[in-house]
Amino acid sequence: MNLSTDSLEDTSTGKIHSCVNCYFQCQDGSAFKAQVKFAPYFYVGVRDNAEAEVEAYLRRKYEGRILETEVVAKEDLDMKNHLAGLKHKYLKVSFYNVQDLMEARKEVLPLARRNAQREETVLAYDGLGQEQRAGTAHRLEDFLDNIVEVREYDVPYHVRFCIDTEVRCGLWFKARARGGNIELERCKDLLAFAEVKVV
Repeated sequence: MNLSTDSLEDTSTGKIHSCVNCYFQCQDGSAFKAQVKFAPYFYVGVRDNAEAEVEAYLRRKYEGRILETEVVAKEDLDMKNHLAGLKHKYLKVSFYNVQDLMEARKEVLPLARRNAQREETVLAYDGLGQEQRAGTAHRLEDFLDNIVEVREYDVPYHVRFCIDTEVRCGLWFKARARGGNIELERCKDLLAFAEVKVV
């Protein structure tokens, strides 16, 4: 198996979806290609209890570009007690295609960096008094002020596909077409590698 990135148009909606071209070699030596749709995404870190507001804002701002959003709990190695199994909530924002992701990332990433730097500055002035810091922290006039980080925005699309679907070149898979989508299932009982064939 080998792979490359591509895009395909959904004939019912007219939307362009990112996909991965998977090139398979059968046991009899023949070959075929399957286009597997996979939504590119990144994670957005937000201030505590602001996930719903940020999600609603991003869905409005990038309407027609965001495929879906969900709140997920992920390990955060930046947390002080991350070895204790503590997890941080992130907003997983999935897009129809890589171009939509890149356009959103271009706007969201600088905002997250600016907000994180502002938050560090506020935390540095702990001696100002609780009431003053609380007033600064809760004076959020814009939902974008709640975005403090963006994670996994720099993972290449084909690498993200391989990580999430556990697809590896050189292994055997069953490819099934269901409802216009291709499903891949690894054949764990086949251990011998196929002969290398340069296409």
